[in-house]
Amino acid sequence: MAVTSTLAQILRRTIRELQVVGEVCVLVDGATALTALATGSVTIPSFYQSTNYKGSNDLSSKSAVIIRMTAASVADAERFVGQITNSSGLVAHTGANYADTTVGTEIVYVLYYGVRVADC
Repeated sequence: MAVTSTLAQILRRTIRELQVVGEVCVLVDGATALTALATGSVTIPSFYQSTNYKGSNDLSSKSAVIIRMTAASVADAERFVGQITNSSGLVAHTGANYADTTVGTEIVYVLYYGVRVADC
């Protein structure tokens, strides 16, 4: 019997296994945590609206990457993180503007330490 898995399922399983060795990501459910997508940022107040970060460059210093595997366009799948705005939870990215800014039920990953998804 053949077993099939989607790339999203494989990524979730890999992240779950990697969490054993330390914090590698934030998993953001579009239905609850992701409140806005703009052309140059994502807003995730439940995770990033906090004074616990060491400054606006805290995520970029961890080589963080925003992954949107189910974005309408493959071109929107991966962006490196820029600055955090702690007061709102806005996380800017350093890449080209997003074409798809519709907040639906997509899952957004913020991966740390240069972890990337090769198939994006």
